[in-house]
Amino acid sequence: MAIRSTCGQLLSLNVPANEVFCGDANRALKATPCRLLQLLLENAGQVVSRQTIYKRIWGYDFDPGTKIIEVQVHYLRSVLTALKSAFEIRTYRGKGICLQSAASR
Repeated sequence: MAIRSTCGQLLSLNVPANEVFCGDANRALKATPCRLLQLLLENAGQVVSRQTIYKRIWGYDFDPGTKIIEVQVHYLRSVLTALKSAFEIRTYRGKGICLQSAASR
């Protein structure tokens, strides 16, 4: 699974190996952030609601009232920064989160 940024950089994910690739760099991921990044890649450029994230990643039909999404997003943002990725994860208050090219703001 992969997407290409507006500047041509490729971001890909090897789910079985829990590994993300960006250009020539790669990084191992923990299982939960890997599943979250997969969900964001599947919906690249679209806002994914918190309810959808809770359901698809943790199997919750409710908001547990914790910051588990924020913790995982923070981790993924640090991974994308370390990889010098042309992608970013943006938070849309009251709507959800979105993986998009950093140039498409």
